[in-house]
Amino acid sequence: MSCTKVALSSPIPSAHRLAQSGAACASEDSRSRAYSLWDDVYLRDDFVMLPGSTNALSEPIALIEPMMELWSSKGPGITEAKCDAAIRVIQSPFIITESLASAIPVVHKIGRLLGACKPALDGFASAIQASIIGGLILLGFEALIETKDLIFHTLPLLFSLNSDHEKGNIPKIFQTIIAKNPESDPLIYKLSQLDRRYISLTDREEFKVMGKENLFDPLDTQAESSTARFSSRTDAILQEIKTHCKELYPTCSSLVKIQREEIIQGLTSPSLRAQKDAIGKANHLFQKLKSVALVPIQKALTDSLIESKNRDLAIRVRPWLAQQIDETLPNLLDALRNGTPQEKELAQIEAKELLKKIKTQAIKKVIGHVLGYAAISLTITGLALASAVTAYIIMTVALFSGAGFGIARYLFNKGVSDSEGWRFNADICIPEIVKKTWRWYFNETAAKPIDAKRRSF
Repeated sequence: MSCTKVALSSPIPSAHRLAQSGAACASEDSRSRAYSLWDDVYLRDDFVMLPGSTNALSEPIALIEPMMELWSSKGPGITEAKCDAAIRVIQSPFIITESLASAIPVVHKIGRLLGACKPALDGFASAIQASIIGGLILLGFEALIETKDLIFHTLPLLFSLNSDHEKGNIPKIFQTIIAKNPESDPLIYKLSQLDRRYISLTDREEFKVMGKENLFDPLDTQAESSTARFSSRTDAILQEIKTHCKELYPTCSSLVKIQREEIIQGLTSPSLRAQKDAIGKANHLFQKLKSVALVPIQKALTDSLIESKNRDLAIRVRPWLAQQIDETLPNLLDALRNGTPQEKELAQIEAKELLKKIKTQAIKKVIGHVLGYAAISLTITGLALASAVTAYIIMTVALFSGAGFGIARYLFNKGVSDSEGWRFNADICIPEIVKKTWRWYFNETAAKPIDAKRRSF
């Protein structure tokens, strides 16, 4: 279904209220730069990690992405992507242990065929047992990740799209996630919830940003312990500058260092006049630091919070749709609230189409979870039957079926979830490194000169 885009120049009033308080907000350029960051969001649900003897070879490469996510400074505090990456890193030793243990019987069989190994191998049974236990622990991690993603990412989004806010038909477990209805129009309500959760700052987040101004409040001349408060305040200010505006830290640190000792001497002086002068100098220093650093600190924190929210949205609906939501949602809300009747009509069509896309992505995630649970359950069944000689055929069928569902999960999440609608895009399923290697090989082959004999022939 196609519809005309609503072209509006003004953003929604509630997107960034910091401008009203004189603080700099995230500019359009900075938000545009954030789009490229969505491409490297750590998406843990692309595949299911299943036991196998080849995991020891692929694990070092597979760890690069979660390690980069953990070491990156994208988003404040512990983001959802960082949580997924941390679980993946904790899971790694079990993957390698299971892989090495399962490789021992394979290597032994190859060695026997080549005549390099004895028929019996010490610790052979122990290796098989370690492989089974390691595989079960590995699959336990996978089940935990699937459940966490389903309960905290997918189902709340799906219920919020399906809920009738006027009748309150929302499961109790998700009522803390969905705020009370601030709008009379159900369509505006759903879009505003989406906006406040993943695009613009909430009241609590705006309060957090504006609260940075309290660091620069003047010292109270009547209060005691002015020295301790001055020292702790300057340390806190410098720490905020170092965290959010590293380029300003050398200048501000030098400014504090020059005046700090003189101010502390005045604050500790027995003379009341000296104490009063020192407090005046301290407040003057705070004003200087405020004029230099407050706006950059608030802007950096705002950008960081919004980037974290955008990345959380990308985890739920995939990066391509997250970018589309960020680009269209503010103008849609503005048109629905303040537009002309014609603009409102066009905005309603586009808003319903956008919500339909989000719901489709949520349903895709549920299907992906079903495939993941099937792969995990069948593989656990196969490992549990590994010690039963009589159940060899069932074990083999279960393990191969689990691997089949794991492959289906990867193909579905990459080929369908990363595409609009329900079409399958096979090109997305091919890893980028494989495509680059393929292109490089054929380019090199095409560039080689033709042999003289072949030319003459």
